[in-house]
Amino acid sequence: MNHVVNRQKMGVICQINLKIILCIVIAFNLSLNILAQAPGFLGKKFLIGFEAPMIVTGISISGETEDYNYYTTDESGDLVPINRDYSNLAYKVKPTLLVEYVLDRRSSLQIFGRFFGSNTNVEGFYSDSATVYNYYHPSDRAKTRTIAAGIKYKKFLSGGLNPVGKYLGYGLEYASSKFNIEETPFYAYGFTKPLYPKISRTNTIVPTFSIGSQTPVTDDLLVNFGIEFGLPLVMTSKTPELITADTWAKENSKLNFRYSYLLNITIGVLFLP
Repeated sequence: MNHVVNRQKMGVICQINLKIILCIVIAFNLSLNILAQAPGFLGKKFLIGFEAPMIVTGISISGETEDYNYYTTDESGDLVPINRDYSNLAYKVKPTLLVEYVLDRRSSLQIFGRFFGSNTNVEGFYSDSATVYNYYHPSDRAKTRTIAAGIKYKKFLSGGLNPVGKYLGYGLEYASSKFNIEETPFYAYGFTKPLYPKISRTNTIVPTFSIGSQTPVTDDLLVNFGIEFGLPLVMTSKTPELITADTWAKENSKLNFRYSYLLNITIGVLFLP
């Protein structure tokens, strides 16, 4: 009888032990999965990174089209269209430095700054100086310089563990743009001397939304890949007939903001100091 009781007790103990071992194995596997997701990142609060958001936009910018015609002067001083075609793609890269703070396992807050320049297709402008009403045409693309800074909140989706995994990003950016047109004179019919429009700095605020994924490469290095959508609050321009020398920079900066922010592909790296 005692042997039977002992066997029953041993059976119960074995079952309990098996359950305990099974729980330990499951817990160990889960911990391995978490560590595999974020090797060396657990407990870290700050990340320093570099990103390169880039945009490729299709624009009709042929030298013979009605929009964005570029001109030069002939021997008599009259304007003639530049007989060359430009690429139909506007390509921009926006180098970005950032610092990110891990709030918890699912969210983080990022601050960043960026500086980028590009050659922008521009409209001409009107001027009625000297009682003559002329429309001045650009002889080439105009160079722009843009400085921007902002914040971004990242929310990591289920299956990820901050800072590793898929995330949604909600950002707000302040951008300031200025033209450098020393190499882009503007000509009018009958004139060989160029006229430069008034240059001013144009500012805007850009709400952004992004979808991305951060993947570990080493114990202290992450690679980030994502897509970002931006909607500049200043991005629509007046018609060419309403642009004057005083408003030229402001109106064409709106086009620059629109082409720079609507859709970007982001590639970057994040380091743990």
